Amino acid sequence: MKEVEKEILKEEIKSERLEKEILKELKEEIHKTEELDKEIKDTERKLSRKFIPIAKLLARNGFTWSEVKILKGTMVQRVSRHRFLFTVIVLVGVVLVWKGLWETFDKISIFKYSAVSLVVGFLILWLLEKFSELK
Repeated sequence: MKEVEKEILKEEIKSERLEKEILKELKEEIHKTEELDKEIKDTERKLSRKFIPIAKLLARNGFTWSEVKILKGTMVQRVSRHRFLFTVIVLVGVVLVWKGLWETFDKISIFKYSAVSLVVGFLILWLLEKFSELK
């Protein structure tokens, strides 16, 4: 009988040790989970600070200059990550500027003559080359 009691005591001691080890591991895992939750909340806060102002800007009818600067900076950062999209947007911008200049100079009567346009164009390029530090 005493042997059986000794074995039962040994088993109880083993089970208590195992229980303590399991509890210790569980506490460590809970601690790790809490740290990850904090990191996730910090990241969400950072992202919300970054993206919520844009939504507020778009919700309003008018923009102030500071809002336009924020919107421009954020949009340029986002679009510049995508090379092809950024290239297409720059290309469209250049073409629209060219079209606007072309039509504006078409409306000025003196520039309707190609010789005048050519002389003025060369004069502008010569002045830029002469007085700039691009050499």
